[in-house]
Amino acid sequence: MEIGESGELWALDLDVGHLDPVTELTGIQARLRNMGHYNGPVDGKDGEGLSRAIRFFRSIHGLEINSDINEAFRNKLSEVYKT
Repeated sequence: MEIGESGELWALDLDVGHLDPVTELTGIQARLRNMGHYNGPVDGKDGEGLSRAIRFFRSIHGLEINSDINEAFRNKLSEVYKT
């Protein structure tokens, strides 16, 4: 995509719709953020905000309420997010 007037164009590479896989922490963060459950950065770092988001997601989708990122969590996140 190019932005600007002639002679002053900026080129940007956009990766519209790209999400890292749910096997990556950034993929989990991005999905939870897109669903409105997480408002922290998508940086691949664990923290209390992400733990709260995971517990909330688990609570509304019938999973055991904890902050574990396991196969059941990843499968449900993929199912709900349609990835």
